[in-house]
Amino acid sequence: MPLAEFRLEKVKDSGKKADSHLYFRVKCPKMEGLLGGKGGFGSLLRSIKAKQSELSQNMDACRDLNTGRRLGQVQQQERLREWHRKKEEEDKFVEEELRRYEESKLDLRERTAPQTKKIDNALRQTLDEGSSSMAQ
Repeated sequence: MPLAEFRLEKVKDSGKKADSHLYFRVKCPKMEGLLGGKGGFGSLLRSIKAKQSELSQNMDACRDLNTGRRLGQVQQQERLREWHRKKEEEDKFVEEELRRYEESKLDLRERTAPQTKKIDNALRQTLDEGSSSMAQ
């Protein structure tokens, strides 16, 4: 701001003789806005944001105020419980699928066994007829 814009005014005396100091007040006009400028503040904010995103958000070493345990241990225990629950569900699913497979295998054997006997009997008859015709 140019020096010509500043005003120097003398402040009223207090009227005491011991007060030999002169008091002045500097007045400067209110500025509506500054023109020009270097800029670059936005890039500064972007760089700060990028640095903050690099910071670790890992709170595992902190302690829980209620129990005093480390948060990492509490979270690990929760993950282990969840894994056990999923493992039990998967084991039940596998057992059910194996049971269904065995049942379907037995059912298939029961349905195909009479046909196999019919084929065996028909094959024996054909072989017997063929061998008897060759013997003649």
